[in-house]
Amino acid sequence: MRNLSSAHGGLYVSAPGKIILFGEHAVVYGRTAIAGSIDLRTYVSLFTSADGRIYLSLPDLGVEKTWLLKDLIKAADRLAAEHPVEEEQPPSLELLVPIARKLSGSSEHPVEEEQPPSLELLVPIARKLSGSCEDQCGVQHLAILAFWYLLLGVAHRKRDLLAVKATVRFKLPSCVGDLLAVKATVRFKLPSCVGLGSSGAYCVCIATALLQTSGLIPSPSIVTDEDGNLTWEDQHLDMIRKWATAAESLIHGRASGLDAAVCTYGTLQIRD
Repeated sequence: MRNLSSAHGGLYVSAPGKIILFGEHAVVYGRTAIAGSIDLRTYVSLFTSADGRIYLSLPDLGVEKTWLLKDLIKAADRLAAEHPVEEEQPPSLELLVPIARKLSGSSEHPVEEEQPPSLELLVPIARKLSGSCEDQCGVQHLAILAFWYLLLGVAHRKRDLLAVKATVRFKLPSCVGDLLAVKATVRFKLPSCVGLGSSGAYCVCIATALLQTSGLIPSPSIVTDEDGNLTWEDQHLDMIRKWATAAESLIHGRASGLDAAVCTYGTLQIRD
């Protein structure tokens, strides 16, 4: 996974696909698998928008979607007030997905800082915000839901961290909210639904772009090739991998984490 040039104020990220050489199904149940990256990639370009809207463009899937930033901010404020974030844990899928579904078509459950958001917490909200219904399971709907899960997770994490630093609860500052008024465009050189890691690469790219844009990870600093492409330090790659694995589980139902690992780190990966 690498960061391409950031010309014209945009952020450009790409991640490779993968091929599993051994243990494709067994790895889901904790057995050994061997996989490697391939020279087919998914590309994400991300710009901030100035009109208070969030845009997601997936031209290869026929998806063009727009949402209001204020709905994301409202959901993030509510999440941070009701579900403080714990360090080292990802956002809850169970919590965020229902909200993401609602927004994409808002008790205290701490989440750790470097882990992906809780599925239990974010998935219901993601469904609501994205406009995705629970019975919609096509590639397009799942891609939108994964995007919203990650978007909500980043907004929730950023909102909570800022509140903790200030030692008081307050609304998400507009300058932070503006960072998440994004125009994301994804292009696939990987065919979908053929086992080459298109969903893993998609989740890795979206997670990376949103984490960096929000300042939850720094800009990359490690040169990967003679063209000057960059990647991140191991601790930040590990955070990307965890968030991408959680998002990918929305697409596959149960993700071993192998795809996200290969798409994040590249090269050959052995999963025991």
